[in-house]
Amino acid sequence: MYSFVFDYERSMYSFVFDYERSMYSFVFDYERSMYSFVLDYEHSSIPLSLTMNTPYSFFFDYERSMYSLVLDYERSSIPLSLTMNAPEETMPDYVIRLYKDSDYEAVRDIFSRGIIEHTNTAFFHTVSLPHIWALLLAMFLVFLQTTGSYLLSSMAVSLSVAALWLVNRHIYVGYVADSLATDMMNIQKYYLQRDGYCFWVAELAGEVAGMVAAIPPDPPTGENHVELKRLSVPTKHRGKGIAKALCSTVIDYARKRGSSAVVLSTSLSQNDASKLYLKMGFRRTATDYAPFIIGKFVDFKILFYQYDIPVQG
Repeated sequence: MYSFVFDYERSMYSFVFDYERSMYSFVFDYERSMYSFVLDYEHSSIPLSLTMNTPYSFFFDYERSMYSLVLDYERSSIPLSLTMNAPEETMPDYVIRLYKDSDYEAVRDIFSRGIIEHTNTAFFHTVSLPHIWALLLAMFLVFLQTTGSYLLSSMAVSLSVAALWLVNRHIYVGYVADSLATDMMNIQKYYLQRDGYCFWVAELAGEVAGMVAAIPPDPPTGENHVELKRLSVPTKHRGKGIAKALCSTVIDYARKRGSSAVVLSTSLSQNDASKLYLKMGFRRTATDYAPFIIGKFVDFKILFYQYDIPVQG
């Protein structure tokens, strides 16, 4: 989608380009000599260079693709020349392959770090809840009434906030410990020596740059579904399409097995994962609290998604 708006009397020229769900917007104010440029390309994770050649000429070079925009203000005419070539298709510099025993330590480390990193996001969500604010305020007032000290009252609230952070961390650390002691203890045996199970890694420059697994739905649902598990990509390798490729690997695996859908679950704090699933065509099917007593108090929710595999004609 390419839209152009010209307002000659006000000397305002705006351009909006929507290229594969990316947004490129340009605003020119001739009278005030203002030129503004805004780029939002997948959360600004990919750099783009801008060079101003003339007061009315812009040139963009993104991965050897060209986006040129030229304004020529002559004799009250505003001719516009636009050249836009789609980025050239390049082969990814990573490969998706089956897990092997030499990946063991790297995979367990990637999994552990990928889960525990969500502690702070979950914590900030917890302290934003109205009932948590009310509880902290009540605690402050009770301590103030009892001790008459603002310092002690503030310390009590601070300790309570710290306790909430520890609660959220305990949830993730406990999940990691349980997983490392079960399916992640013997990955080869659990995932590669059982029918309906599989485990892949992404390899980049000789190191593990991501992981994903597939299992029958747990608990069993009676449906011919495949469950996506253990999707994780280290921070330094994100933004390269690895998570999308791993997710597609599970979908292809399910399709070849004749499954009707891929299902998965993730926590509310894993925002980037949820965005990826929705972008790839998953739909949210349910939301529930985590199965432990404190889950509802800290609003620790589990989101369930499903990708329906089209029936082959």
